[in-house]
Amino acid sequence: MHSRIYDGIQSATKIANLNRYAPESGLPEVWDYSTIGALEERWNVTKEARKNLARKNLAQLHWAADMLQANQDILKKTLDPGQQPRENIAHVVQRMKFSADKYAKVHRLYYASSEFLLYEFFPIIPFDWALEELVNMLVKHQLATESPDGEVEVPERRPEDGLAHPIEHPTSIKRSVQILIIGMPYFYLSFPQSLPPAKHPLITDKKTNRIYRTANTPWSGKPFIFPDLNPEAPCFTPHNSGVRLAFRRDKQFQGYEPHNAREEEWLEAFVNLYRYLKGLESEGLART
Repeated sequence: MHSRIYDGIQSATKIANLNRYAPESGLPEVWDYSTIGALEERWNVTKEARKNLARKNLAQLHWAADMLQANQDILKKTLDPGQQPRENIAHVVQRMKFSADKYAKVHRLYYASSEFLLYEFFPIIPFDWALEELVNMLVKHQLATESPDGEVEVPERRPEDGLAHPIEHPTSIKRSVQILIIGMPYFYLSFPQSLPPAKHPLITDKKTNRIYRTANTPWSGKPFIFPDLNPEAPCFTPHNSGVRLAFRRDKQFQGYEPHNAREEEWLEAFVNLYRYLKGLESEGLART
C-alpha cells in the first residue's frame, strides 16, 4: 500500500509543476515518505494543488469562450486562419466550454488536456484587420505616445487639436492604452521566470527569447516574415509567419496548464479600446 500511494503521487506531479498551484506555503522541497501519515499529507497537498490548477483552466477557458461569443465581430479562434467573422460560432464556443468543463470533472489526481492550451498564444485573438483599425485610430486620435524612458503616455485632447471639444479620457481607457502597447510586441508566456526552449527564429526575438505577438505596428517587435506571406499592414504573427507549429508550448505544460493571466488582461484592453474609439468615431469626435 505504501508503494502504491508513493507511485500515485509521483505520477501525479510529473505532468505539471504543481508548486505554482499549491497553497500559499507551497510544496515542500523535501518530503517525508517514511510513513503512511507523511504520504497522506503530501497526497492532500498535491490534490489541492491539482484542484487549483483545474479551477484556473476551467475559469480561463470559460472566460475565453464568453469573450469570443460577446465579441465575435472582432475576435476569432486563434487557430482559425480566416480573417472574416463567421456567421455562426456557436460550435466554437460550445467546444471551448466543453473542453473547459473537463476540468470540473477531473477525478482525484488525474489530468485533463485541452487543445486550447497547446500553444504559446491565447486561444482567441483579434482579426488582423481589427488590429489595423485599432492602430490607425490610436494614431489618428493621438491617444498614445512613448516617452524616452519607454513609459506609455496618454496625452490629453486639446481644443487646438481640431476636435469638436476637448475630451478627458476615462482612467480605465488610459490604463487600457498602457496595457495594450506594453503587450503589443510579445506574447506573455506561461511562466516568464523560466525561458522557453529555442523557438523558430522567425517568431523569436533573439535578444530576449520572447515570442513576437504582432508585426507592422508602431509598437511591434520586428519579426522576420516569410516573403510570400509578408503583409505590410499590422498583423498578428501566428498565421503570418508560416511556422505555426513553432508556437507549440513546451511539453512540460503543453495542453495542461493555463496561459499567463496577462493575456486575458491584454485582450480585454484591446476590446475595450476598440469599442471606445469606434464610439468616438460614430459620435463625430475624430480629428479633422
